[in-house]
Amino acid sequence: MVGCLLLCSFARTQTVTDAAYGKQSNALVKLFERYHYEPVTLDKKLSKKIYWHFIHTLDPRGLYFSLADLNSLDEWQDKLDDEINNCSDYFLKQATAAFEKQLIYTDTLVSQLLARPTDFVRTDTIFFNRTDSILYTADRKALENRWRRFLKYDILLDLYTPDDSDKVNPFSMDVNELLKREPAVRAKLLKKTQRKINRLLKHPEGFNNYVATEYLNAITSCYDPHSEYFSDAGKDDFVSQLSADEFSFGISFEETDDGDIEIAHLVPGGAAWKSNQLNDHDILLKLKTSGNAARILPFYSITQAEDLLRTKTNRVLEFTVRKPNGEIRSVTLEKSKIHSDENAIKSYILQGDKKIGYISLPSFYTQWGSSSPLGCANDVAKEIVKLQEEHIDGLILDLRFNGGGSVYEAIGLAGLFIDEGPIVIFQERNEKPQLLKDMNRGTAYDGPLEIMVNGLSASASELFAGSIQDYNRGVIVGSATFGKATGQTIIPLDSIYCFPELFNGQCSASKAERKKMGYAKLTVEKFYNLHNCTHQRQGIHPDVPLPDPFYFNEYREFSLPGALACDSIVKKVFFHPLPALPIAQLANSSKERLAVNKNYNRFRQLNDSIEAAQKEVKKLILKPENFKKDEKKSYNLIESLEKTNTDSSTIFQARNNVYEQKVIEMDPYSKDTNKILLKNIQCDLFLEEGYNVLRDLINAMNK
Repeated sequence: MVGCLLLCSFARTQTVTDAAYGKQSNALVKLFERYHYEPVTLDKKLSKKIYWHFIHTLDPRGLYFSLADLNSLDEWQDKLDDEINNCSDYFLKQATAAFEKQLIYTDTLVSQLLARPTDFVRTDTIFFNRTDSILYTADRKALENRWRRFLKYDILLDLYTPDDSDKVNPFSMDVNELLKREPAVRAKLLKKTQRKINRLLKHPEGFNNYVATEYLNAITSCYDPHSEYFSDAGKDDFVSQLSADEFSFGISFEETDDGDIEIAHLVPGGAAWKSNQLNDHDILLKLKTSGNAARILPFYSITQAEDLLRTKTNRVLEFTVRKPNGEIRSVTLEKSKIHSDENAIKSYILQGDKKIGYISLPSFYTQWGSSSPLGCANDVAKEIVKLQEEHIDGLILDLRFNGGGSVYEAIGLAGLFIDEGPIVIFQERNEKPQLLKDMNRGTAYDGPLEIMVNGLSASASELFAGSIQDYNRGVIVGSATFGKATGQTIIPLDSIYCFPELFNGQCSASKAERKKMGYAKLTVEKFYNLHNCTHQRQGIHPDVPLPDPFYFNEYREFSLPGALACDSIVKKVFFHPLPALPIAQLANSSKERLAVNKNYNRFRQLNDSIEAAQKEVKKLILKPENFKKDEKKSYNLIESLEKTNTDSSTIFQARNNVYEQKVIEMDPYSKDTNKILLKNIQCDLFLEEGYNVLRDLINAMNK
């Protein structure tokens, strides 16, 4: 099998190049039938599933198609299996034309609706519930009414969203005074909506290629949520890093279905990576240069956003992002030159009555394609050496928000703490379970160890944390992890033509067509711990539980459509775990400590309030007075929650290791950014409790 093994929790979409779409879809299905861990049968049932996945991908909010508009396509619901088997693209051509027609119609409709002042006298309502899916309207009249209400909601939301440039909080403004902004907000909303539609109609890769990509990914999504299609350029972009010879922030973007600009990749060693504040899949909200007004990114295309980052005069920018769990965060970055040999990981000392080493690992990166890759495991080992020279009493490895990466780096990292032996069991389809082992005797660190995780710690992070738990090597602190125990590989679509018996003469492709086929990232194996159980869907359960900030968000593997099931296997495994740790004692002490922690209790109360509000079926009356009352309540809750974690810890003092202190003294910019990093560590409520837990473990082990 050709490809590289990936263990990442999130996916990204790339557009196809202009190839024979029918042949691509056929080759894609044949590839999945041959290699996917749990293939599904291409039949009428799957045909309907592909159809609706495709429609929902094109129109996830039901704003472009009504059911009446879909009448011309409905006949295909139970015919796509024949369409794919026959290497045909008739449906795709028809759907592409229909979608283009609806986008043009929508552009005209929105222009007409926003050409006149918003009617706030009319009583309109809109319902929100986080578990409800949006149903498609019956006809164009109902679709027009939906747009009118959605636009009114967006206008009110903009009016009542405080901005850095506002001298007066909108919630304290007179309604009539606030409504003077309505024309400007309406014009901004028109520009935003038209730009979103134009981004699709004038897609850089071509509109036809864009729609074809969505169709191919609708097919892959019916197998599992982590399989997808890549174009040739998309595959290269997925596994490559930004140039090491340019000054940059070390960030690449992609566009979500809602038109948001999302962080797709952080370059290890880049300014964004070093900040330890940004992660893949954060939504970019604002960019701000010193002394200038913030640029509101939802109104920019990816190209425009990247142009802002590339402009030489924008050496320092403030990035404001929304994390996948809803948290809003701002961080100031300066461009830097990224060297391929630079250690992307930094270690710190938490100095209290115990000297604790601290390392944050944002992802399991590696040197893809290298015959002897050196990735994050090697870099962590270097930092451990620095920390041990300072005679640390214990080590905290922070994997919160770590979405995964290379499975081999996860195994290599586990080998730094485990003497020798099996790390994880993996199983491919119709094959016997096999062991992946740490082949190197000895450890880089054998002292007290703590691993911090949360709900966005996924894939390779979970594999690593699970192995530490199996061996009783360290204590796991945090919340249940994401729950992804599957591995993916990337395979060229044209490789399926090496098996002519699969096509029975139905489909052939020229060399030129095969060259443009692209690639599939597909799930080929499942992972199990050394007790024959998988963390698929349920995650790794921590030894000492701490809640997720914004834990009301239910984004986990089990919530993703098509996620593979949780199961177990039977395999004899011989390994030698260390003596059991005093887990119950550590958990009870933590619970007692947090019960009297004022900051923690304030956080829990606010978080519980937000969770309750999120679960409500929310009926919003779209009038300024009513909207102001509802929105102010939500805004105050979120703002209060963001401010709960600002107290500096009195338990420890965060500082750099001695080696890093010398490096920072030689770089004025590093001094400034380092102050911010140390402050973030110092004011981390959950890291403070992590310190306390590890201190308890050290004391227990010394008895």
